[in-house]
Amino acid sequence: MLVRQKSEEQNNFSANGKPAADFLPAHPEDIDQLNITGISKAAFTSLSTTVRLSSKLGFAGYKELKKALLDEDTYLRSHFTKIDPNIPFIKQDSFKDIRDKTAVLLVDAVNDTASLIDH
Repeated sequence: MLVRQKSEEQNNFSANGKPAADFLPAHPEDIDQLNITGISKAAFTSLSTTVRLSSKLGFAGYKELKKALLDEDTYLRSHFTKIDPNIPFIKQDSFKDIRDKTAVLLVDAVNDTASLIDH
């Protein structure tokens, strides 16, 4: 499961932990540049809250969470197109647009699955 999904599905975050849980997945471009102190300041939480967040998400510490988020962001950027698979079509799409978008989504799904197979 993606770290983004884990942080969205967690219901046991404290009122202090929720801002950090929302900040991290929403700002992947900032995570690489910020250490735990910077993340805590940006999310308006304490260092200990950010460490507890890492633990609640199943990581040994912030460094492990940071690496997972950066790897996840790289993976998502390199494996998927700009077509949202949840809402790929708009009302103005022609039949050709629908066909083309469906083809792109299917090719992306096959390529993604192939990249995840561990020989």
